[in-house]
Amino acid sequence: MKKSFSWTRFNFANTLSALWHFLLILLVGFILVVLFKGIRQEGVTIQAFQLPKHLVESGLNGQVFGMRIRDRVERIKVEVNSLKEDSTSLDAQLKPDLNLEVLGVGFSTNNMMYHLADLFGVENQTISGDLTDIDQILELNLRGPDFISKTIIQKYDQIALSEALDSLILKAALVVLEHSDPYRLAVYYYKTNQDQRSLQVIREMIDGNHPDKAWAYLALGNLHDRQGKREEAIEDHLKAIEVKPGFQMAHKNIGWNYFQMQQYEKAIEHFQAANETGADFSINNGLASSYSQIGELDKADEMYRKNVDAYPDLLFSYGNYASFLMTRKRDTVGAASLFQEAASKVALNADYYNSMGAYHIMLGQIDSAELLLGKALDFDPTNIITLQALAQLYEGSNHDAAKSEYYLTEYIKQIKLQKYEDGMLQSALNRLAMNDYEQGRFDSALVHVQQAIDIAPDIGYPYSTLAETLAFMGNRAGFYSALEKALERGFRVQPYIDQEPYVRYKNEDRFQKMLGTAYKN
Repeated sequence: MKKSFSWTRFNFANTLSALWHFLLILLVGFILVVLFKGIRQEGVTIQAFQLPKHLVESGLNGQVFGMRIRDRVERIKVEVNSLKEDSTSLDAQLKPDLNLEVLGVGFSTNNMMYHLADLFGVENQTISGDLTDIDQILELNLRGPDFISKTIIQKYDQIALSEALDSLILKAALVVLEHSDPYRLAVYYYKTNQDQRSLQVIREMIDGNHPDKAWAYLALGNLHDRQGKREEAIEDHLKAIEVKPGFQMAHKNIGWNYFQMQQYEKAIEHFQAANETGADFSINNGLASSYSQIGELDKADEMYRKNVDAYPDLLFSYGNYASFLMTRKRDTVGAASLFQEAASKVALNADYYNSMGAYHIMLGQIDSAELLLGKALDFDPTNIITLQALAQLYEGSNHDAAKSEYYLTEYIKQIKLQKYEDGMLQSALNRLAMNDYEQGRFDSALVHVQQAIDIAPDIGYPYSTLAETLAFMGNRAGFYSALEKALERGFRVQPYIDQEPYVRYKNEDRFQKMLGTAYKN
C-alpha cells in the first residue's frame, strides 16, 4: 500500500509539472502571436498617443488626439478632391495605450511594439507618438513608417492652447501625407497658394522616382499653367504621358493649353486622345469649343448636344450650347428652346428659374427675365449662374451700371469662395474693369484689369480692356502699347474697329500697320 501510494503521488506530480509546462508554452505562444500581430500590421494605422496629464484630465485623451490627426488627413484629401486612386488607407486602431510598470520603470505598450518592430527589422506600419507641454511649448514626437521619428513644435505663448493644438494637428497631418501620399500634399500646397512648397514636394517625387511620378509631372504642369508658362506646362504633361501612357488628365490639360494658345488642331488631337479612355464634360466641351473655333460647326454642335444628353442636370451644358447656337449659328430660337428643355429637367429651384430667365432673355422679355432671376436668388443667394446672368442683364438690354457692378462684385466673390476656375475670375474682373471705365472710374478700371492680366498674362483680351481704358483717359501711347500686347496674344480687334475707342485710331498709319502685322502672323 505504501509503495502504491508513493507511485501515485509521483505520477500526479509529474502530470502537474507537465501541465504547467504546457500552460507556460501556450502562454508564451500567445504572447508571441500578440507581439507578432502588434508589430506586423496590415496597412498604415494610427494608434493612441501619449499625452500630458493635464490634457488628459481636460478631456483630450490619446485616442481622441490620434483620431483628430486621422480626420485632418482625410479632410485634406477631401479638400484636394483628386481623381488619383487613394493607394494608402489610413485606419485607426485607437485602443488605450497600456502603461506597465516593472521594477518602478514605466513602459508603454505602443512604445514596446514600436521598438520590437525596429529590433526585428519589421517595417513599421503604425503611426503613434507622445506629446509634451513645457513652458507653453507643445512638442510632438511623431513615429511612423518611413519618417521613423519627426519632432513637431508649436508655441502658444501668443495664442490659445486649443488653437495651438489645432495647428499642431494640421502639421502632423501634413507630415503623414508627406510620407503616405505626397501627390495630394503637393496639390494641397497648390490649392492653398504655397507654390514653393508644392514645387519642393513635386521635385522630390520626380527625383526619387516615386510610384506616382506621372501624377507629380501632372501637378508640375498645373503649377506652370497657373504661372502662365503654357509651353512648360505642356512639356510636363507630355512627360506624365511618357510615364503613364494614355493618361487622360494629362491629355486633357494639354488640350486646354493648346486651346488657350489658339492652336485648335493640336487641342483637338489631345482631347480626342483623352476621349479614348472615357468622355467627360470637360473633354466634350473642349472638343466642341475647338471645332467651333476652326469652323467645323456641325462637329461642334454634335459635341455640345452630347454634353446636354450626358449631363442633363448640369446647367452649364445648356448654357454653353445655347451660347454656341447664338454666336456661331445665329440660332436664337434653338438657344431659347434649350433653356426650355433645361427647365423641364431640373427641379423647382434656382436652376429652374435660371433656365426660364435665360429663355425670356432670348425672347427679349427682359422684365420677365429679371423677375425670374430674382426668384432664383431667393432660392440661392450665392448661385454663381444667377449672379452672372443678372450682371450681364444689367450690362445689356436693361442697362444699369450700378446694378451691374453690384452683381459682378458678388459674382467675383463667389468665384473665389467656391474656387471656380481662374478663367472665370479673369473674365469677371475684365468685365468689372469695363464697367468701371464706362462710368469714368479709370483708377478702379486700371486696378481691376491689372488683376485680370495677372491671373493669366498670356491671354489677350484683358490687354484690350487696358488699351480701351488708357484711350478713354487720353493716353495715346499707352493705348498702342497695350493693344500691341493684346494682338500679340491673339486678340482680334477687327469686330470692334468701328466702336469706341478704336474708331478714333482706325485710320492712323500705326494702327493699320499693327493690324496688318497681327493678321499676317
